[in-house]
Amino acid sequence: MLSDAKNWYVPARLTPAMNAALLSSDTPFGTVVRPLGFHRERLESRRGRAAECPAGTVLSHKAVLRLADGRGISLVAECYTPANLAGGQ
Repeated sequence: MLSDAKNWYVPARLTPAMNAALLSSDTPFGTVVRPLGFHRERLESRRGRAAECPAGTVLSHKAVLRLADGRGISLVAECYTPANLAGGQ
């Protein structure tokens, strides 16, 4: 696992197949929506734990994923622990 990520997304901006994959599998959000050609706009990066992150978080990121026309599809909070950064070892 690379990070503990929480996504809040707009289902209407995804295809029905993407929504189904997100509901029925553990495939990462970014992998599922990659065909949309989104770009990532970083909102925050900090050492330590953001409010959305579990205890032990050492690095936190927040970003918006946007379509080419600028519409947001997701707000993501990523939380990295020492285990994530060490490759789970």
